[in-house]
Amino acid sequence: MTINYRALLSTTSHKSKLAGGFGYLNGIHYLAPANVGGAGNLCPDASPACQSICLGEHAGMVAVYSSVLLSRINKARAFMRDRKAYLAQLRKALALLVRDADRKGLKPVARLNGSSDINWFALHDGNRIPLVREFPNLQFVEYTKSVQRMLQYCQGKLPSNVHLTFSFSGENWASCKKVLAAGGNVAICFGGDMPAEYQGYETVDGDLSDLRHLDPDHRNSGNGIIVALKPKGSAAKKDKSGFVVWPNAIAA
Repeated sequence: MTINYRALLSTTSHKSKLAGGFGYLNGIHYLAPANVGGAGNLCPDASPACQSICLGEHAGMVAVYSSVLLSRINKARAFMRDRKAYLAQLRKALALLVRDADRKGLKPVARLNGSSDINWFALHDGNRIPLVREFPNLQFVEYTKSVQRMLQYCQGKLPSNVHLTFSFSGENWASCKKVLAAGGNVAICFGGDMPAEYQGYETVDGDLSDLRHLDPDHRNSGNGIIVALKPKGSAAKKDKSGFVVWPNAIAA
């Protein structure tokens, strides 16, 4: 299966467009989430509730056009079945993002896990160093539900051009508290009005942009913060599984 590198990073989605107002060109890489691609699990730490309302399958253009989901499925299968060839194309896409950003007078930022949770920071094709180390001047921004990876980030063990935000799954509040205590930030979807604080932690509005590296960084200097997000998609807006936190709810 041939994948065109020019189609690998989206810079026209709503989240990508918001970045322009902050002086960034945001390229987001979308794959079919979890097991949707039929070639392996690309979100190993996702909860059943998270998978059932995932924005990578149920929100935005993918919920309107079947061709969008098919494209993400094809990319997921190509990634899983011919990793070396896929990374070669993704490398070209990242280089193009950097060039386009420079041409437009913007700063490049990439999110490789737009709808997946892959450890890109250790991934390579056997002949090269991980992609994130090939582009030291490109900012990478990711959400993850891997507490191990997140705590490595909090301890400064990941490349300096990487920013991680931990994601609440509806079932991992204990892990969220570990991350917050280590100074890491945690993203939570809130139904209704966004709270000024949650469970004693300060919140910021995460829907202003997808540029999480601009959020306060309290690693080595206190507790992290909650990145408050609105649920995306009709299923998420009605969610009562615990993934979406409603006013006065208590995390489990």
